[in-house]
Amino acid sequence: MLSIIWMLFVAWFLNLFGFSNLVINGISQIGGPELTITGYYFIFAAAGLLKNIIHAFHNSITLNADEIIK
Repeated sequence: MLSIIWMLFVAWFLNLFGFSNLVINGISQIGGPELTITGYYFIFAAAGLLKNIIHAFHNSITLNADEIIK
């Protein structure tokens, strides 16, 4: 959960410097869907969620490997 909040904070901080405009214009130049500021924040929230999922999956693999070694 903290990863999602952290990534939203990063998105807000980068938005202060105009990074959101760069991302929104860049995606529209590639020919992707039209992106708004809501989509910009969603991208960062999804990145935080993905980080949580990867972290949880990695921990379960580590725990299983430790059990096998014992």
